[in-house]
Amino acid sequence: MNRWIVCCVVLALLGSNIYAQVGDNEKVAEKLNIFTARTEGYFHYRVPGMIVTPKGSILAYCEARESHGDWANIDFVLTRSDDGGKTWSERRVIADAGDKTVNNIVGFSDQQTNTVHFLYCINYSRVFYIKSTDDGKTFSEPREITSSLESLKQDYDWNVIAIGPGHGIQMDNGRLLASLWMSPGEQRNDGSRRHRPSAISLIYSDDHGKSWETGEVIFQDGDMVNGEEVVNPSESTVIQLDNGSVMINTRNESKIHRRLMAVSENGIDDWKNKQFHSQLLEPICMGSMVRLTDGKKFDKTRMLFVNPNNLYDNDGGKNKIRQNITIKLSYDEGRNWPVSKVIEPGLSGYPDISVGPDHMIYLIYENGGINGNHYDPEHLTFMRLNLEWLTENADSVE
Repeated sequence: MNRWIVCCVVLALLGSNIYAQVGDNEKVAEKLNIFTARTEGYFHYRVPGMIVTPKGSILAYCEARESHGDWANIDFVLTRSDDGGKTWSERRVIADAGDKTVNNIVGFSDQQTNTVHFLYCINYSRVFYIKSTDDGKTFSEPREITSSLESLKQDYDWNVIAIGPGHGIQMDNGRLLASLWMSPGEQRNDGSRRHRPSAISLIYSDDHGKSWETGEVIFQDGDMVNGEEVVNPSESTVIQLDNGSVMINTRNESKIHRRLMAVSENGIDDWKNKQFHSQLLEPICMGSMVRLTDGKKFDKTRMLFVNPNNLYDNDGGKNKIRQNITIKLSYDEGRNWPVSKVIEPGLSGYPDISVGPDHMIYLIYENGGINGNHYDPEHLTFMRLNLEWLTENADSVE
C-alpha cells in the first residue's frame, strides 16, 4: 500500500475533537480524537498502543483495518507528538503486509540506548522486529524473529501467537520485556485460526533488541488459581515493582470476572502470588498498567491501571458491553487501588497508558461504537491528565 495518511497538526483545525481543560490551572484533563473510523481509506482503527520516547516524544500507534475483524487486511500506522500531545505529525504506515493482517503491535522505549523498539505479528504466526534511532521519525527494515519463539512449543504447541498488545517495559537492568499470548489455533473454514483456548508467556531481550528469548508459560486455559478455573488467559500488561520483581496483569474469561495477576523476581520464570484481583473487574478486554513514580526517588510509589471497568451479565453469559474506561491509582504496588476515576462512561474499549518525563499521564483508548457496536469504535481518543486531576488535588508528585 505504501501510503501516507494525512493528519491535522494544528489543534485549531480539530475543532470539536478537543475538550477544554477541566478545572483550575493545577488540574489538567484534555481529550483529542487522533484516529477516526471510515477515514483515510480504512474501515476503522483498533488496538492502540503508546510510548514516550527517551527524548519525551509521544508515539501513538494502532491497527488500521480495511474491514471488520481480527483477520482483515490490517496495517501498522503511527503518529508522533513532540509537544505533549497538543499537535501530531502526519500519520504513516510503518508495516504493510499486503492482504495479510499486521497485528499486535508493541513498542518499547529504551532509555539506555535512546532507541525505540517495536515488535509486531503477521497473521498471528510470524513475529517481526524494527527499531528507530531518531525518536520514531524513521525505522529500520523489519527483521523476522519468529524462530526465537519456537522453543515455547516444547511446553505449549501453539499455532497462533501474538505479542502484547500495547507497550512493553524496560527493566532497571536494561531488559526489554513484553507479554505474549498463544493458542493451538484450530483452523476455520475461511483460513483464519481460533484464538482459544489460550496461554500466556513473555518475550524479552537482554541486548537491546539484537536477540529475543521467551520465558515460561505463566497461565493456560484449565489452570486452577485459588480454587477458580483459569479460562483463556490472553492479552497482558507488565510492570516492574519497586523491589525489582515483575508483575503481570492478564485478561481472561474466567467466571470470577476479575483480572488475573502473578509476580516473578526476574520477569521470566518462577511466577508466584497468582491470584484474581478482587478490585480489578474483567470485561474480557485489554487493560494497561504503568508506573507514575517509584518509592526510591519520590515521596511515594504510585502505579496506574486502566481498563473498561464493567462486569458481565449476572448469569455469567456473554460480556454485557465494553464501556466505562476508568483509571485507577495504587500506592502499595498494586495490592490495593483506592483511587478510581471514570474517563469515558460510554462505549469504550482497548486502552494503553504512558507517563511523560514531567509525570503528565497519557492515555489512548477505543472510544464509542458505531451503531452501538463496541467492536467498531468511532475514534481512538488521546487524553492527557495529571495526578492533581485524578485525585482532585489530594495528591501531587513531589
